[in-house]
Amino acid sequence: QSGAVRFLAHMIPPQGGAYTAGCWGWTDAGSGREYALLGNRCGTSIVEITDPENLVERDFVPGVCSSWREIQTYSHYAYVVSEGGRGTQIIDLSPLPDSARLVKNFVYKLGIDSTDRVHTLHIRDGYMYLNGCAHWAPGGIVIFDLQDPENPLIVSAYAGNYVHDCFVRNTTIYGAEIYGVGIDIIDVTNKFRP
Repeated sequence: QSGAVRFLAHMIPPQGGAYTAGCWGWTDAGSGREYALLGNRCGTSIVEITDPENLVERDFVPGVCSSWREIQTYSHYAYVVSEGGRGTQIIDLSPLPDSARLVKNFVYKLGIDSTDRVHTLHIRDGYMYLNGCAHWAPGGIVIFDLQDPENPLIVSAYAGNYVHDCFVRNTTIYGAEIYGVGIDIIDVTNKFRP
């Protein structure tokens, strides 16, 4: 225990490797069951954490092996990005606790630009922001509407600088850049013109 934080449990998922790059939490609104979504080296491990004394891996969705895998959710879908390639995995979590369903690997292409390899993502208010796309010069932010969660719709892109990660609050994106560049504060009152 450290202050108000208590250690509850530890688990190394049986699939995908012991290395975990990113994690996210999701609660099934219907059942109240809680899950940890772990971005492991070779895929996404879905672990039920409802009872911390009995952690259970409910499913594993394989992906391209990479030391970087980030996850966020919208509705009952998980969106998983990796620098390994094959775009954003869209995973339907509604069949849990029995299983999860890989809907598809989503890649958007515009000329020579592509969302094949993505560093991080942020989901807020029905929009998905893909950051640091390796094949989208210079690796800014590509914005998608998730009104149809299985078929993201391109809205626009911000191509100022390479964005390592971002956070959206109301109509503002805070884009953290690396290599000493700093932070871009981007007005997205009109999502079509960041």
